[in-house]
Amino acid sequence: MRIGSLYNRCNQAIDLTRHYEKVGSLTIKCGFCFLSSERKRRASQVSCLVASMSSATYDIHLASSSEQHAAYVNVHEVWGGNVPLDDFLSHRYQSETHNRADWFVLTVGEKVVSSLGRQPLQFQFYGKILKGCGIGSVHTHPDYRQKGYAAALLRQVDQWSSKQGHQISLLFSDIDPGYYARLGYERWPADASICDRDMLRNFSDEAVRLEPVQYQADDPLLPTFYQLWHRQDQLCIHRDTPYWNYSSNRENAGSFFVVLDERDDPVGYIRARIKEEGCLQLTEFATDPDQPQSQRSIYRALGVLADEWECSVVEGWFPASSRVPQKPREQAITMLRSLNQEVSLLDDPDLMQKSHFWMSDAF
Repeated sequence: MRIGSLYNRCNQAIDLTRHYEKVGSLTIKCGFCFLSSERKRRASQVSCLVASMSSATYDIHLASSSEQHAAYVNVHEVWGGNVPLDDFLSHRYQSETHNRADWFVLTVGEKVVSSLGRQPLQFQFYGKILKGCGIGSVHTHPDYRQKGYAAALLRQVDQWSSKQGHQISLLFSDIDPGYYARLGYERWPADASICDRDMLRNFSDEAVRLEPVQYQADDPLLPTFYQLWHRQDQLCIHRDTPYWNYSSNRENAGSFFVVLDERDDPVGYIRARIKEEGCLQLTEFATDPDQPQSQRSIYRALGVLADEWECSVVEGWFPASSRVPQKPREQAITMLRSLNQEVSLLDDPDLMQKSHFWMSDAF
């Protein structure tokens, strides 16, 4: 089946728009004084219904560039690992993920105590495209923990997001998910798989071939397969052209390969990287869910790629339908919250099984 016929099967055209909003006459642009002039021009303009929210002891507001810098310094103790602070900060300022986020802080006096980043997202929800957001890098300075500051910050940001028209909020929790559940977030299926490469190769006897491919805005191959695969889902991340541009340039999200069958027809794509020596990490894949042989070819292609990269094991967030052994993740646990009373995540008891989020979309 040639790719031209696949395009015709897509039910949704690629959305070429990106949401920007202005609330009343108040528009606040987030500055990145530490970025290059080119990145300043490319950075997202932030329109927020935010002046600030103050209590007797703290203030919550959109971060200034100096406060964003202070937040980056603060989080080094959690996400910096053994990387020196200067190198860690340099990476943050060059990161596509961090540059596209709105950063909010809770301050006590002049000190940045808690912070988080809010990513712009769109969701495919029962055939509709909804404006949403993703929450990441929630952090409180060690000297100010156990005071409810991070919870107060997230509640306020969610309230502002709701007023701005965001309808769903997504986060990936590295801590006890009960913490975010108390703030209104629902735990979603969050499984991970580790399997032997030979197991994947044995999914199919048909020959497959992989060709490296890069996302191009004028080539619908990758978006077409993505839409085909997620047509079976009632909830997933919707990727428009700006999101594809962002995602394809993400650091450490892996390389794309188109999978060709023995007739040299494209049957889907995989995206993967080497996590560590001997371990290939799948970050996403897509194919036509109505073609079982195509799915088997995808799994075989993963085994072939693992062999080429001298990896004996493959891990990743495989969908439940993959028949690859799975177990609950201990980190990056998927959690969602509705920010609009008209958008219920709990009415359909099967919704959790009709949704899937890829590792390449985690932040």
